[in-house]
Amino acid sequence: MDAGRLGVCALLRERMNRFSPSERRIARLLLADPGLGTVTVSLLARRAEVSAPTVVRFARRCGFRGFPALREALRVEVSGSAPPYATGRDCGGDEAVGPDRAGQARGPSPPPTRPGHGGRGRPPHAGTARAATLLARRTRETLTSLPPEQLEAAVRLLGSARHRVLLDGGGPFTGIVARCLALRLMELRREVRPLPRHAVHLAAAIRGLRRSDVVVLFDHRPYEELLARVAREARAAGARILLFTDPWFSPVTEIADVVLTAPVESVSPRTSLVPTLALVEALTAVLADSGDRPTSG
Repeated sequence: MDAGRLGVCALLRERMNRFSPSERRIARLLLADPGLGTVTVSLLARRAEVSAPTVVRFARRCGFRGFPALREALRVEVSGSAPPYATGRDCGGDEAVGPDRAGQARGPSPPPTRPGHGGRGRPPHAGTARAATLLARRTRETLTSLPPEQLEAAVRLLGSARHRVLLDGGGPFTGIVARCLALRLMELRREVRPLPRHAVHLAAAIRGLRRSDVVVLFDHRPYEELLARVAREARAAGARILLFTDPWFSPVTEIADVVLTAPVESVSPRTSLVPTLALVEALTAVLADSGDRPTSG
């Protein structure tokens, strides 16, 4: 059983793209509150708005013999873990994010710096050392655990010259990452444009969506209802959806064609978008190296 190696929550994140829509609702609920995994089948089914048999099948799909085994694994995982950290609206959220101190003593040594700026023989500032360890670890985990089929699917969507690519970054800070992706894509292909945020202009853009379009969304907690509406309208128009989200999975996950996730832990009072930006860099690098790199819109 993979859960013994990964942990239940890590297993749910790793398999999220393979679950059915009903199973994704259960997984998202458990990731948001792992303690729900210790309740009865019927109560979890009501909370997830699915049937009790779906919950049982979900447990077996995760590699357990049944729901009691999943419940026990979650009970052990929750009781043996640190309290979950809170997360706000990307880097600009109002809720603090506590640092994950596990393994802070390990990690790559910081590079030499100029004399008088913490060079050889002088230890780095404790804050920068913590940031270097945590951000390097989370970035590495993001890129090395990315399912290859999801990366390849994202490259196919963004790499086809038949598709227009329309982006919405959600909040002000995820919006910065979305603009970075847009600018990188503009170097590689035509027909890349941001979705307007003004209500009237956005409504017009949504009405103009085509089946060949790709809508790229960035949605971190607390998730934005406007993005969910854009996603529903895009799906109704037959457009494809590429979603960048956090480990708790935006509600858009249920209808997205491709979902790319990255952690948001930080040593600062705000969440970090460094792993998400690294994901964007890796995706555009693979696209640039692709033999199917588009040359026309």
